[in-house]
Amino acid sequence: MGYLSTQTSRRGWRARLAVFRWPTWRGWNFIGNVLLILALWALGVVFINLGGPQRYANLAVGQRAPATVVASVEFPAVNVPATELARRKAMESVVPVFRIETGALHAGWRLFDQMASQALTLHTVNARTEEGEDAEHNGMKATVAAELDRTAEPVGVPLTAEEIEALFPAGRESETVDLLKRALDAVWSEGIVPEKEHEREFRGLAAGSIVDIMPVAEDDAASRNVKVEDLPSLSLAQERFVEDARAGLEETAGILATKKVLRKLAEATLQPNLVYNDSVTQNRQTVAARSVEPIMMTVRPGTTLMEERTPVLAQTVELITAYNRYLVELESPLDRIMKRLGDYALLLIVLVVCVGWLRSTQPNAYTKARRKWLLILLALLAIGMESLYHYVTVTLNWMPPWMGPYAIPLTLTTMIAALMAGPSAALATGLWVSLSASLLFDRSFEFLLLGLGGSVMATIMLRNVRKRSQVMRAGLAVGLVNAVMALALAVMYQHLPSTFLRQVLGGMASGVLAAILATLLLPLMEWMFRHTTDISLLELSDMAHPLLKRLALEAPGTYHHSLMVAAIGQAAADRIGADGLQVAVCAYFHDAGKLAKPEFFSENQRGGENPHDNLSPSMSALIIQSHVKEGVTLAKRHNLPTLVRDGIRTHHGTTLTSYFYQLAKQALKEAGMPEDPGLEHSFRYDGPRPWTREQAILMMADTVEAASRSLEKATPNRIAEMVETLLRDKLLDGQFDHCPITMEELNTVRESLIFSLTNTLHGRNPYPREDYVAQQPAASAPAPAGSTEAREILGGPGLSS
Repeated sequence: MGYLSTQTSRRGWRARLAVFRWPTWRGWNFIGNVLLILALWALGVVFINLGGPQRYANLAVGQRAPATVVASVEFPAVNVPATELARRKAMESVVPVFRIETGALHAGWRLFDQMASQALTLHTVNARTEEGEDAEHNGMKATVAAELDRTAEPVGVPLTAEEIEALFPAGRESETVDLLKRALDAVWSEGIVPEKEHEREFRGLAAGSIVDIMPVAEDDAASRNVKVEDLPSLSLAQERFVEDARAGLEETAGILATKKVLRKLAEATLQPNLVYNDSVTQNRQTVAARSVEPIMMTVRPGTTLMEERTPVLAQTVELITAYNRYLVELESPLDRIMKRLGDYALLLIVLVVCVGWLRSTQPNAYTKARRKWLLILLALLAIGMESLYHYVTVTLNWMPPWMGPYAIPLTLTTMIAALMAGPSAALATGLWVSLSASLLFDRSFEFLLLGLGGSVMATIMLRNVRKRSQVMRAGLAVGLVNAVMALALAVMYQHLPSTFLRQVLGGMASGVLAAILATLLLPLMEWMFRHTTDISLLELSDMAHPLLKRLALEAPGTYHHSLMVAAIGQAAADRIGADGLQVAVCAYFHDAGKLAKPEFFSENQRGGENPHDNLSPSMSALIIQSHVKEGVTLAKRHNLPTLVRDGIRTHHGTTLTSYFYQLAKQALKEAGMPEDPGLEHSFRYDGPRPWTREQAILMMADTVEAASRSLEKATPNRIAEMVETLLRDKLLDGQFDHCPITMEELNTVRESLIFSLTNTLHGRNPYPREDYVAQQPAASAPAPAGSTEAREILGGPGLSS
């Protein structure tokens, strides 16, 4: 029985496993998308928690109160007027700081040195005269003294030669200079004020009659408090210098200097030297104000904190902030958890709404992995920027609350999405930015309104961008939207004019800043996700590109063919709403591989021997097919984007080089050999087939432009028949099986190609000559010389593809 039950259970599990089916690729893709959404939501939750505490009041001083608020509980709050009064008194109690200016002191020292040098000259002349060295020294003393007296006043020397000689005895000049410098420094370091400055008290700066004097070294620790009345005036300082210098000279050096001479020196060297030190005084006042603790008061229940339509004061903002903060503190841990869970649920709902809206407007938005990761990165960048901004403005309180919505560049990620992923992705990104910012900033209506308005304007302005200057114009347009929003909200909240102007300037600046950052980040984003924007494509369309210049010189026929393909392909793409610029740029480079062997392609042959005549059909086909791989190699070497390289790889798809294939079949038939089943495969291009509408249009434009060169008479009917035949063959050959182009769009492309070729290949009547008119008066228009470029497409003897 045990054995039978075991066997039965095994059969049951096998039956269940047989019924169970593993998810298909689409199922795994759906599961992966769901996991990515959940991961993005989890990171958003982390950023919300990193944003810091909430802001409890979003009011601007001076605005009209939006509602009446009455306290329901007793709570403590800061008494703003009393605290400001205490801080103002603390600032007023700070003693003003003055520093001693030393420039004039050093000038006085140099004056003493100069007079000592003059005295030394006089003493030297006297010594030579007394020795009677020669008759030439007679009268020299008088001459030197007269010269010193003549130049004394211009150089600032206040003494005559006789006074200098008496003040500085021979052999003691240096000692005298040192004594004078010490006397001057002693008086100077006390500080000197102008006459009657004691009554003015430094124009009110020293209202407390006390000042703080900083020494020459400006060491704050060595400063000293001095009463204003104790500071010497200029006249008193001069008298002190005279007395100190005379006493020092007499006691130390035994020099008897007259008061008249020393007073002249005092008048020449001493001056008021106290300068108000504004920066140090303000720093001390700031420290004193910060040291004052806030004065608290108790607000009773039933107190009206804010009354509707009344002006909001600083005390009102403090009361509302303290009240809301106290209510949060009264919440239980369970209430806080439930509020957090509610925020997290709202964030998930916002994310699902954005994802669903993008899926409904752009069904293929999540099919490409790179585009998917781009949108995820932009979503993370947006909420990360919002979280950082929340921390800076709320936690660090670097910005008033009413300025917050206008200063953040909300449209940055929307602009990047518009430039790289299109309007639908940009609007979805803008919706995510607006709703997440509103949720992060306590469900702020201003963030929601400004985010949505700016995102819509940025999306409108960034359609079909061709220049980087258009991005800046989009930033200015977003700034104007912010300004209009600021005006509307200022009217609603009745802000002060100064507040409104600051909001307008902040909104304009944030729009321009978003445009600048988007322009700077765009090349990095293109490199990270291997995406090519229209701006980069326009840079590649420059005919001065090295590869295009080489093509024009070495393969002029191919170069002209590429220009024609670009022209007719862009027109066809624009007709069906595809990216015409992408088609044109890919067309410029699609045949660049022919540079490896340009003479093997008929459009570059200028008559003479055909190099294919000496080759087997398989070798000729190999050379023709190799221009695709050679083109991809050249594109990589010139750093062309992936989009252009894909256009080169797919512009022939897996089509057949029919001319050489028919030659190979005919050779086998003539040799009596059976046809090889794998022969056709060896004469097909390696592909891949086009997978975008732009690649399909490039293939069709390349085919019909080359084939049109083989038409002997390019009449409209023949052009239409040729285009219809070629496009039908491509369609039946399965070349468009992997690209999302519809039959209606194929018909539109066909009509556009017919129209372009008909206007391009029109004929003209020949210009008659005078000697030719009489013989052939009615010359018919010559048929255009058909290139053999595409005859192999139509089954003719052409040698290129």
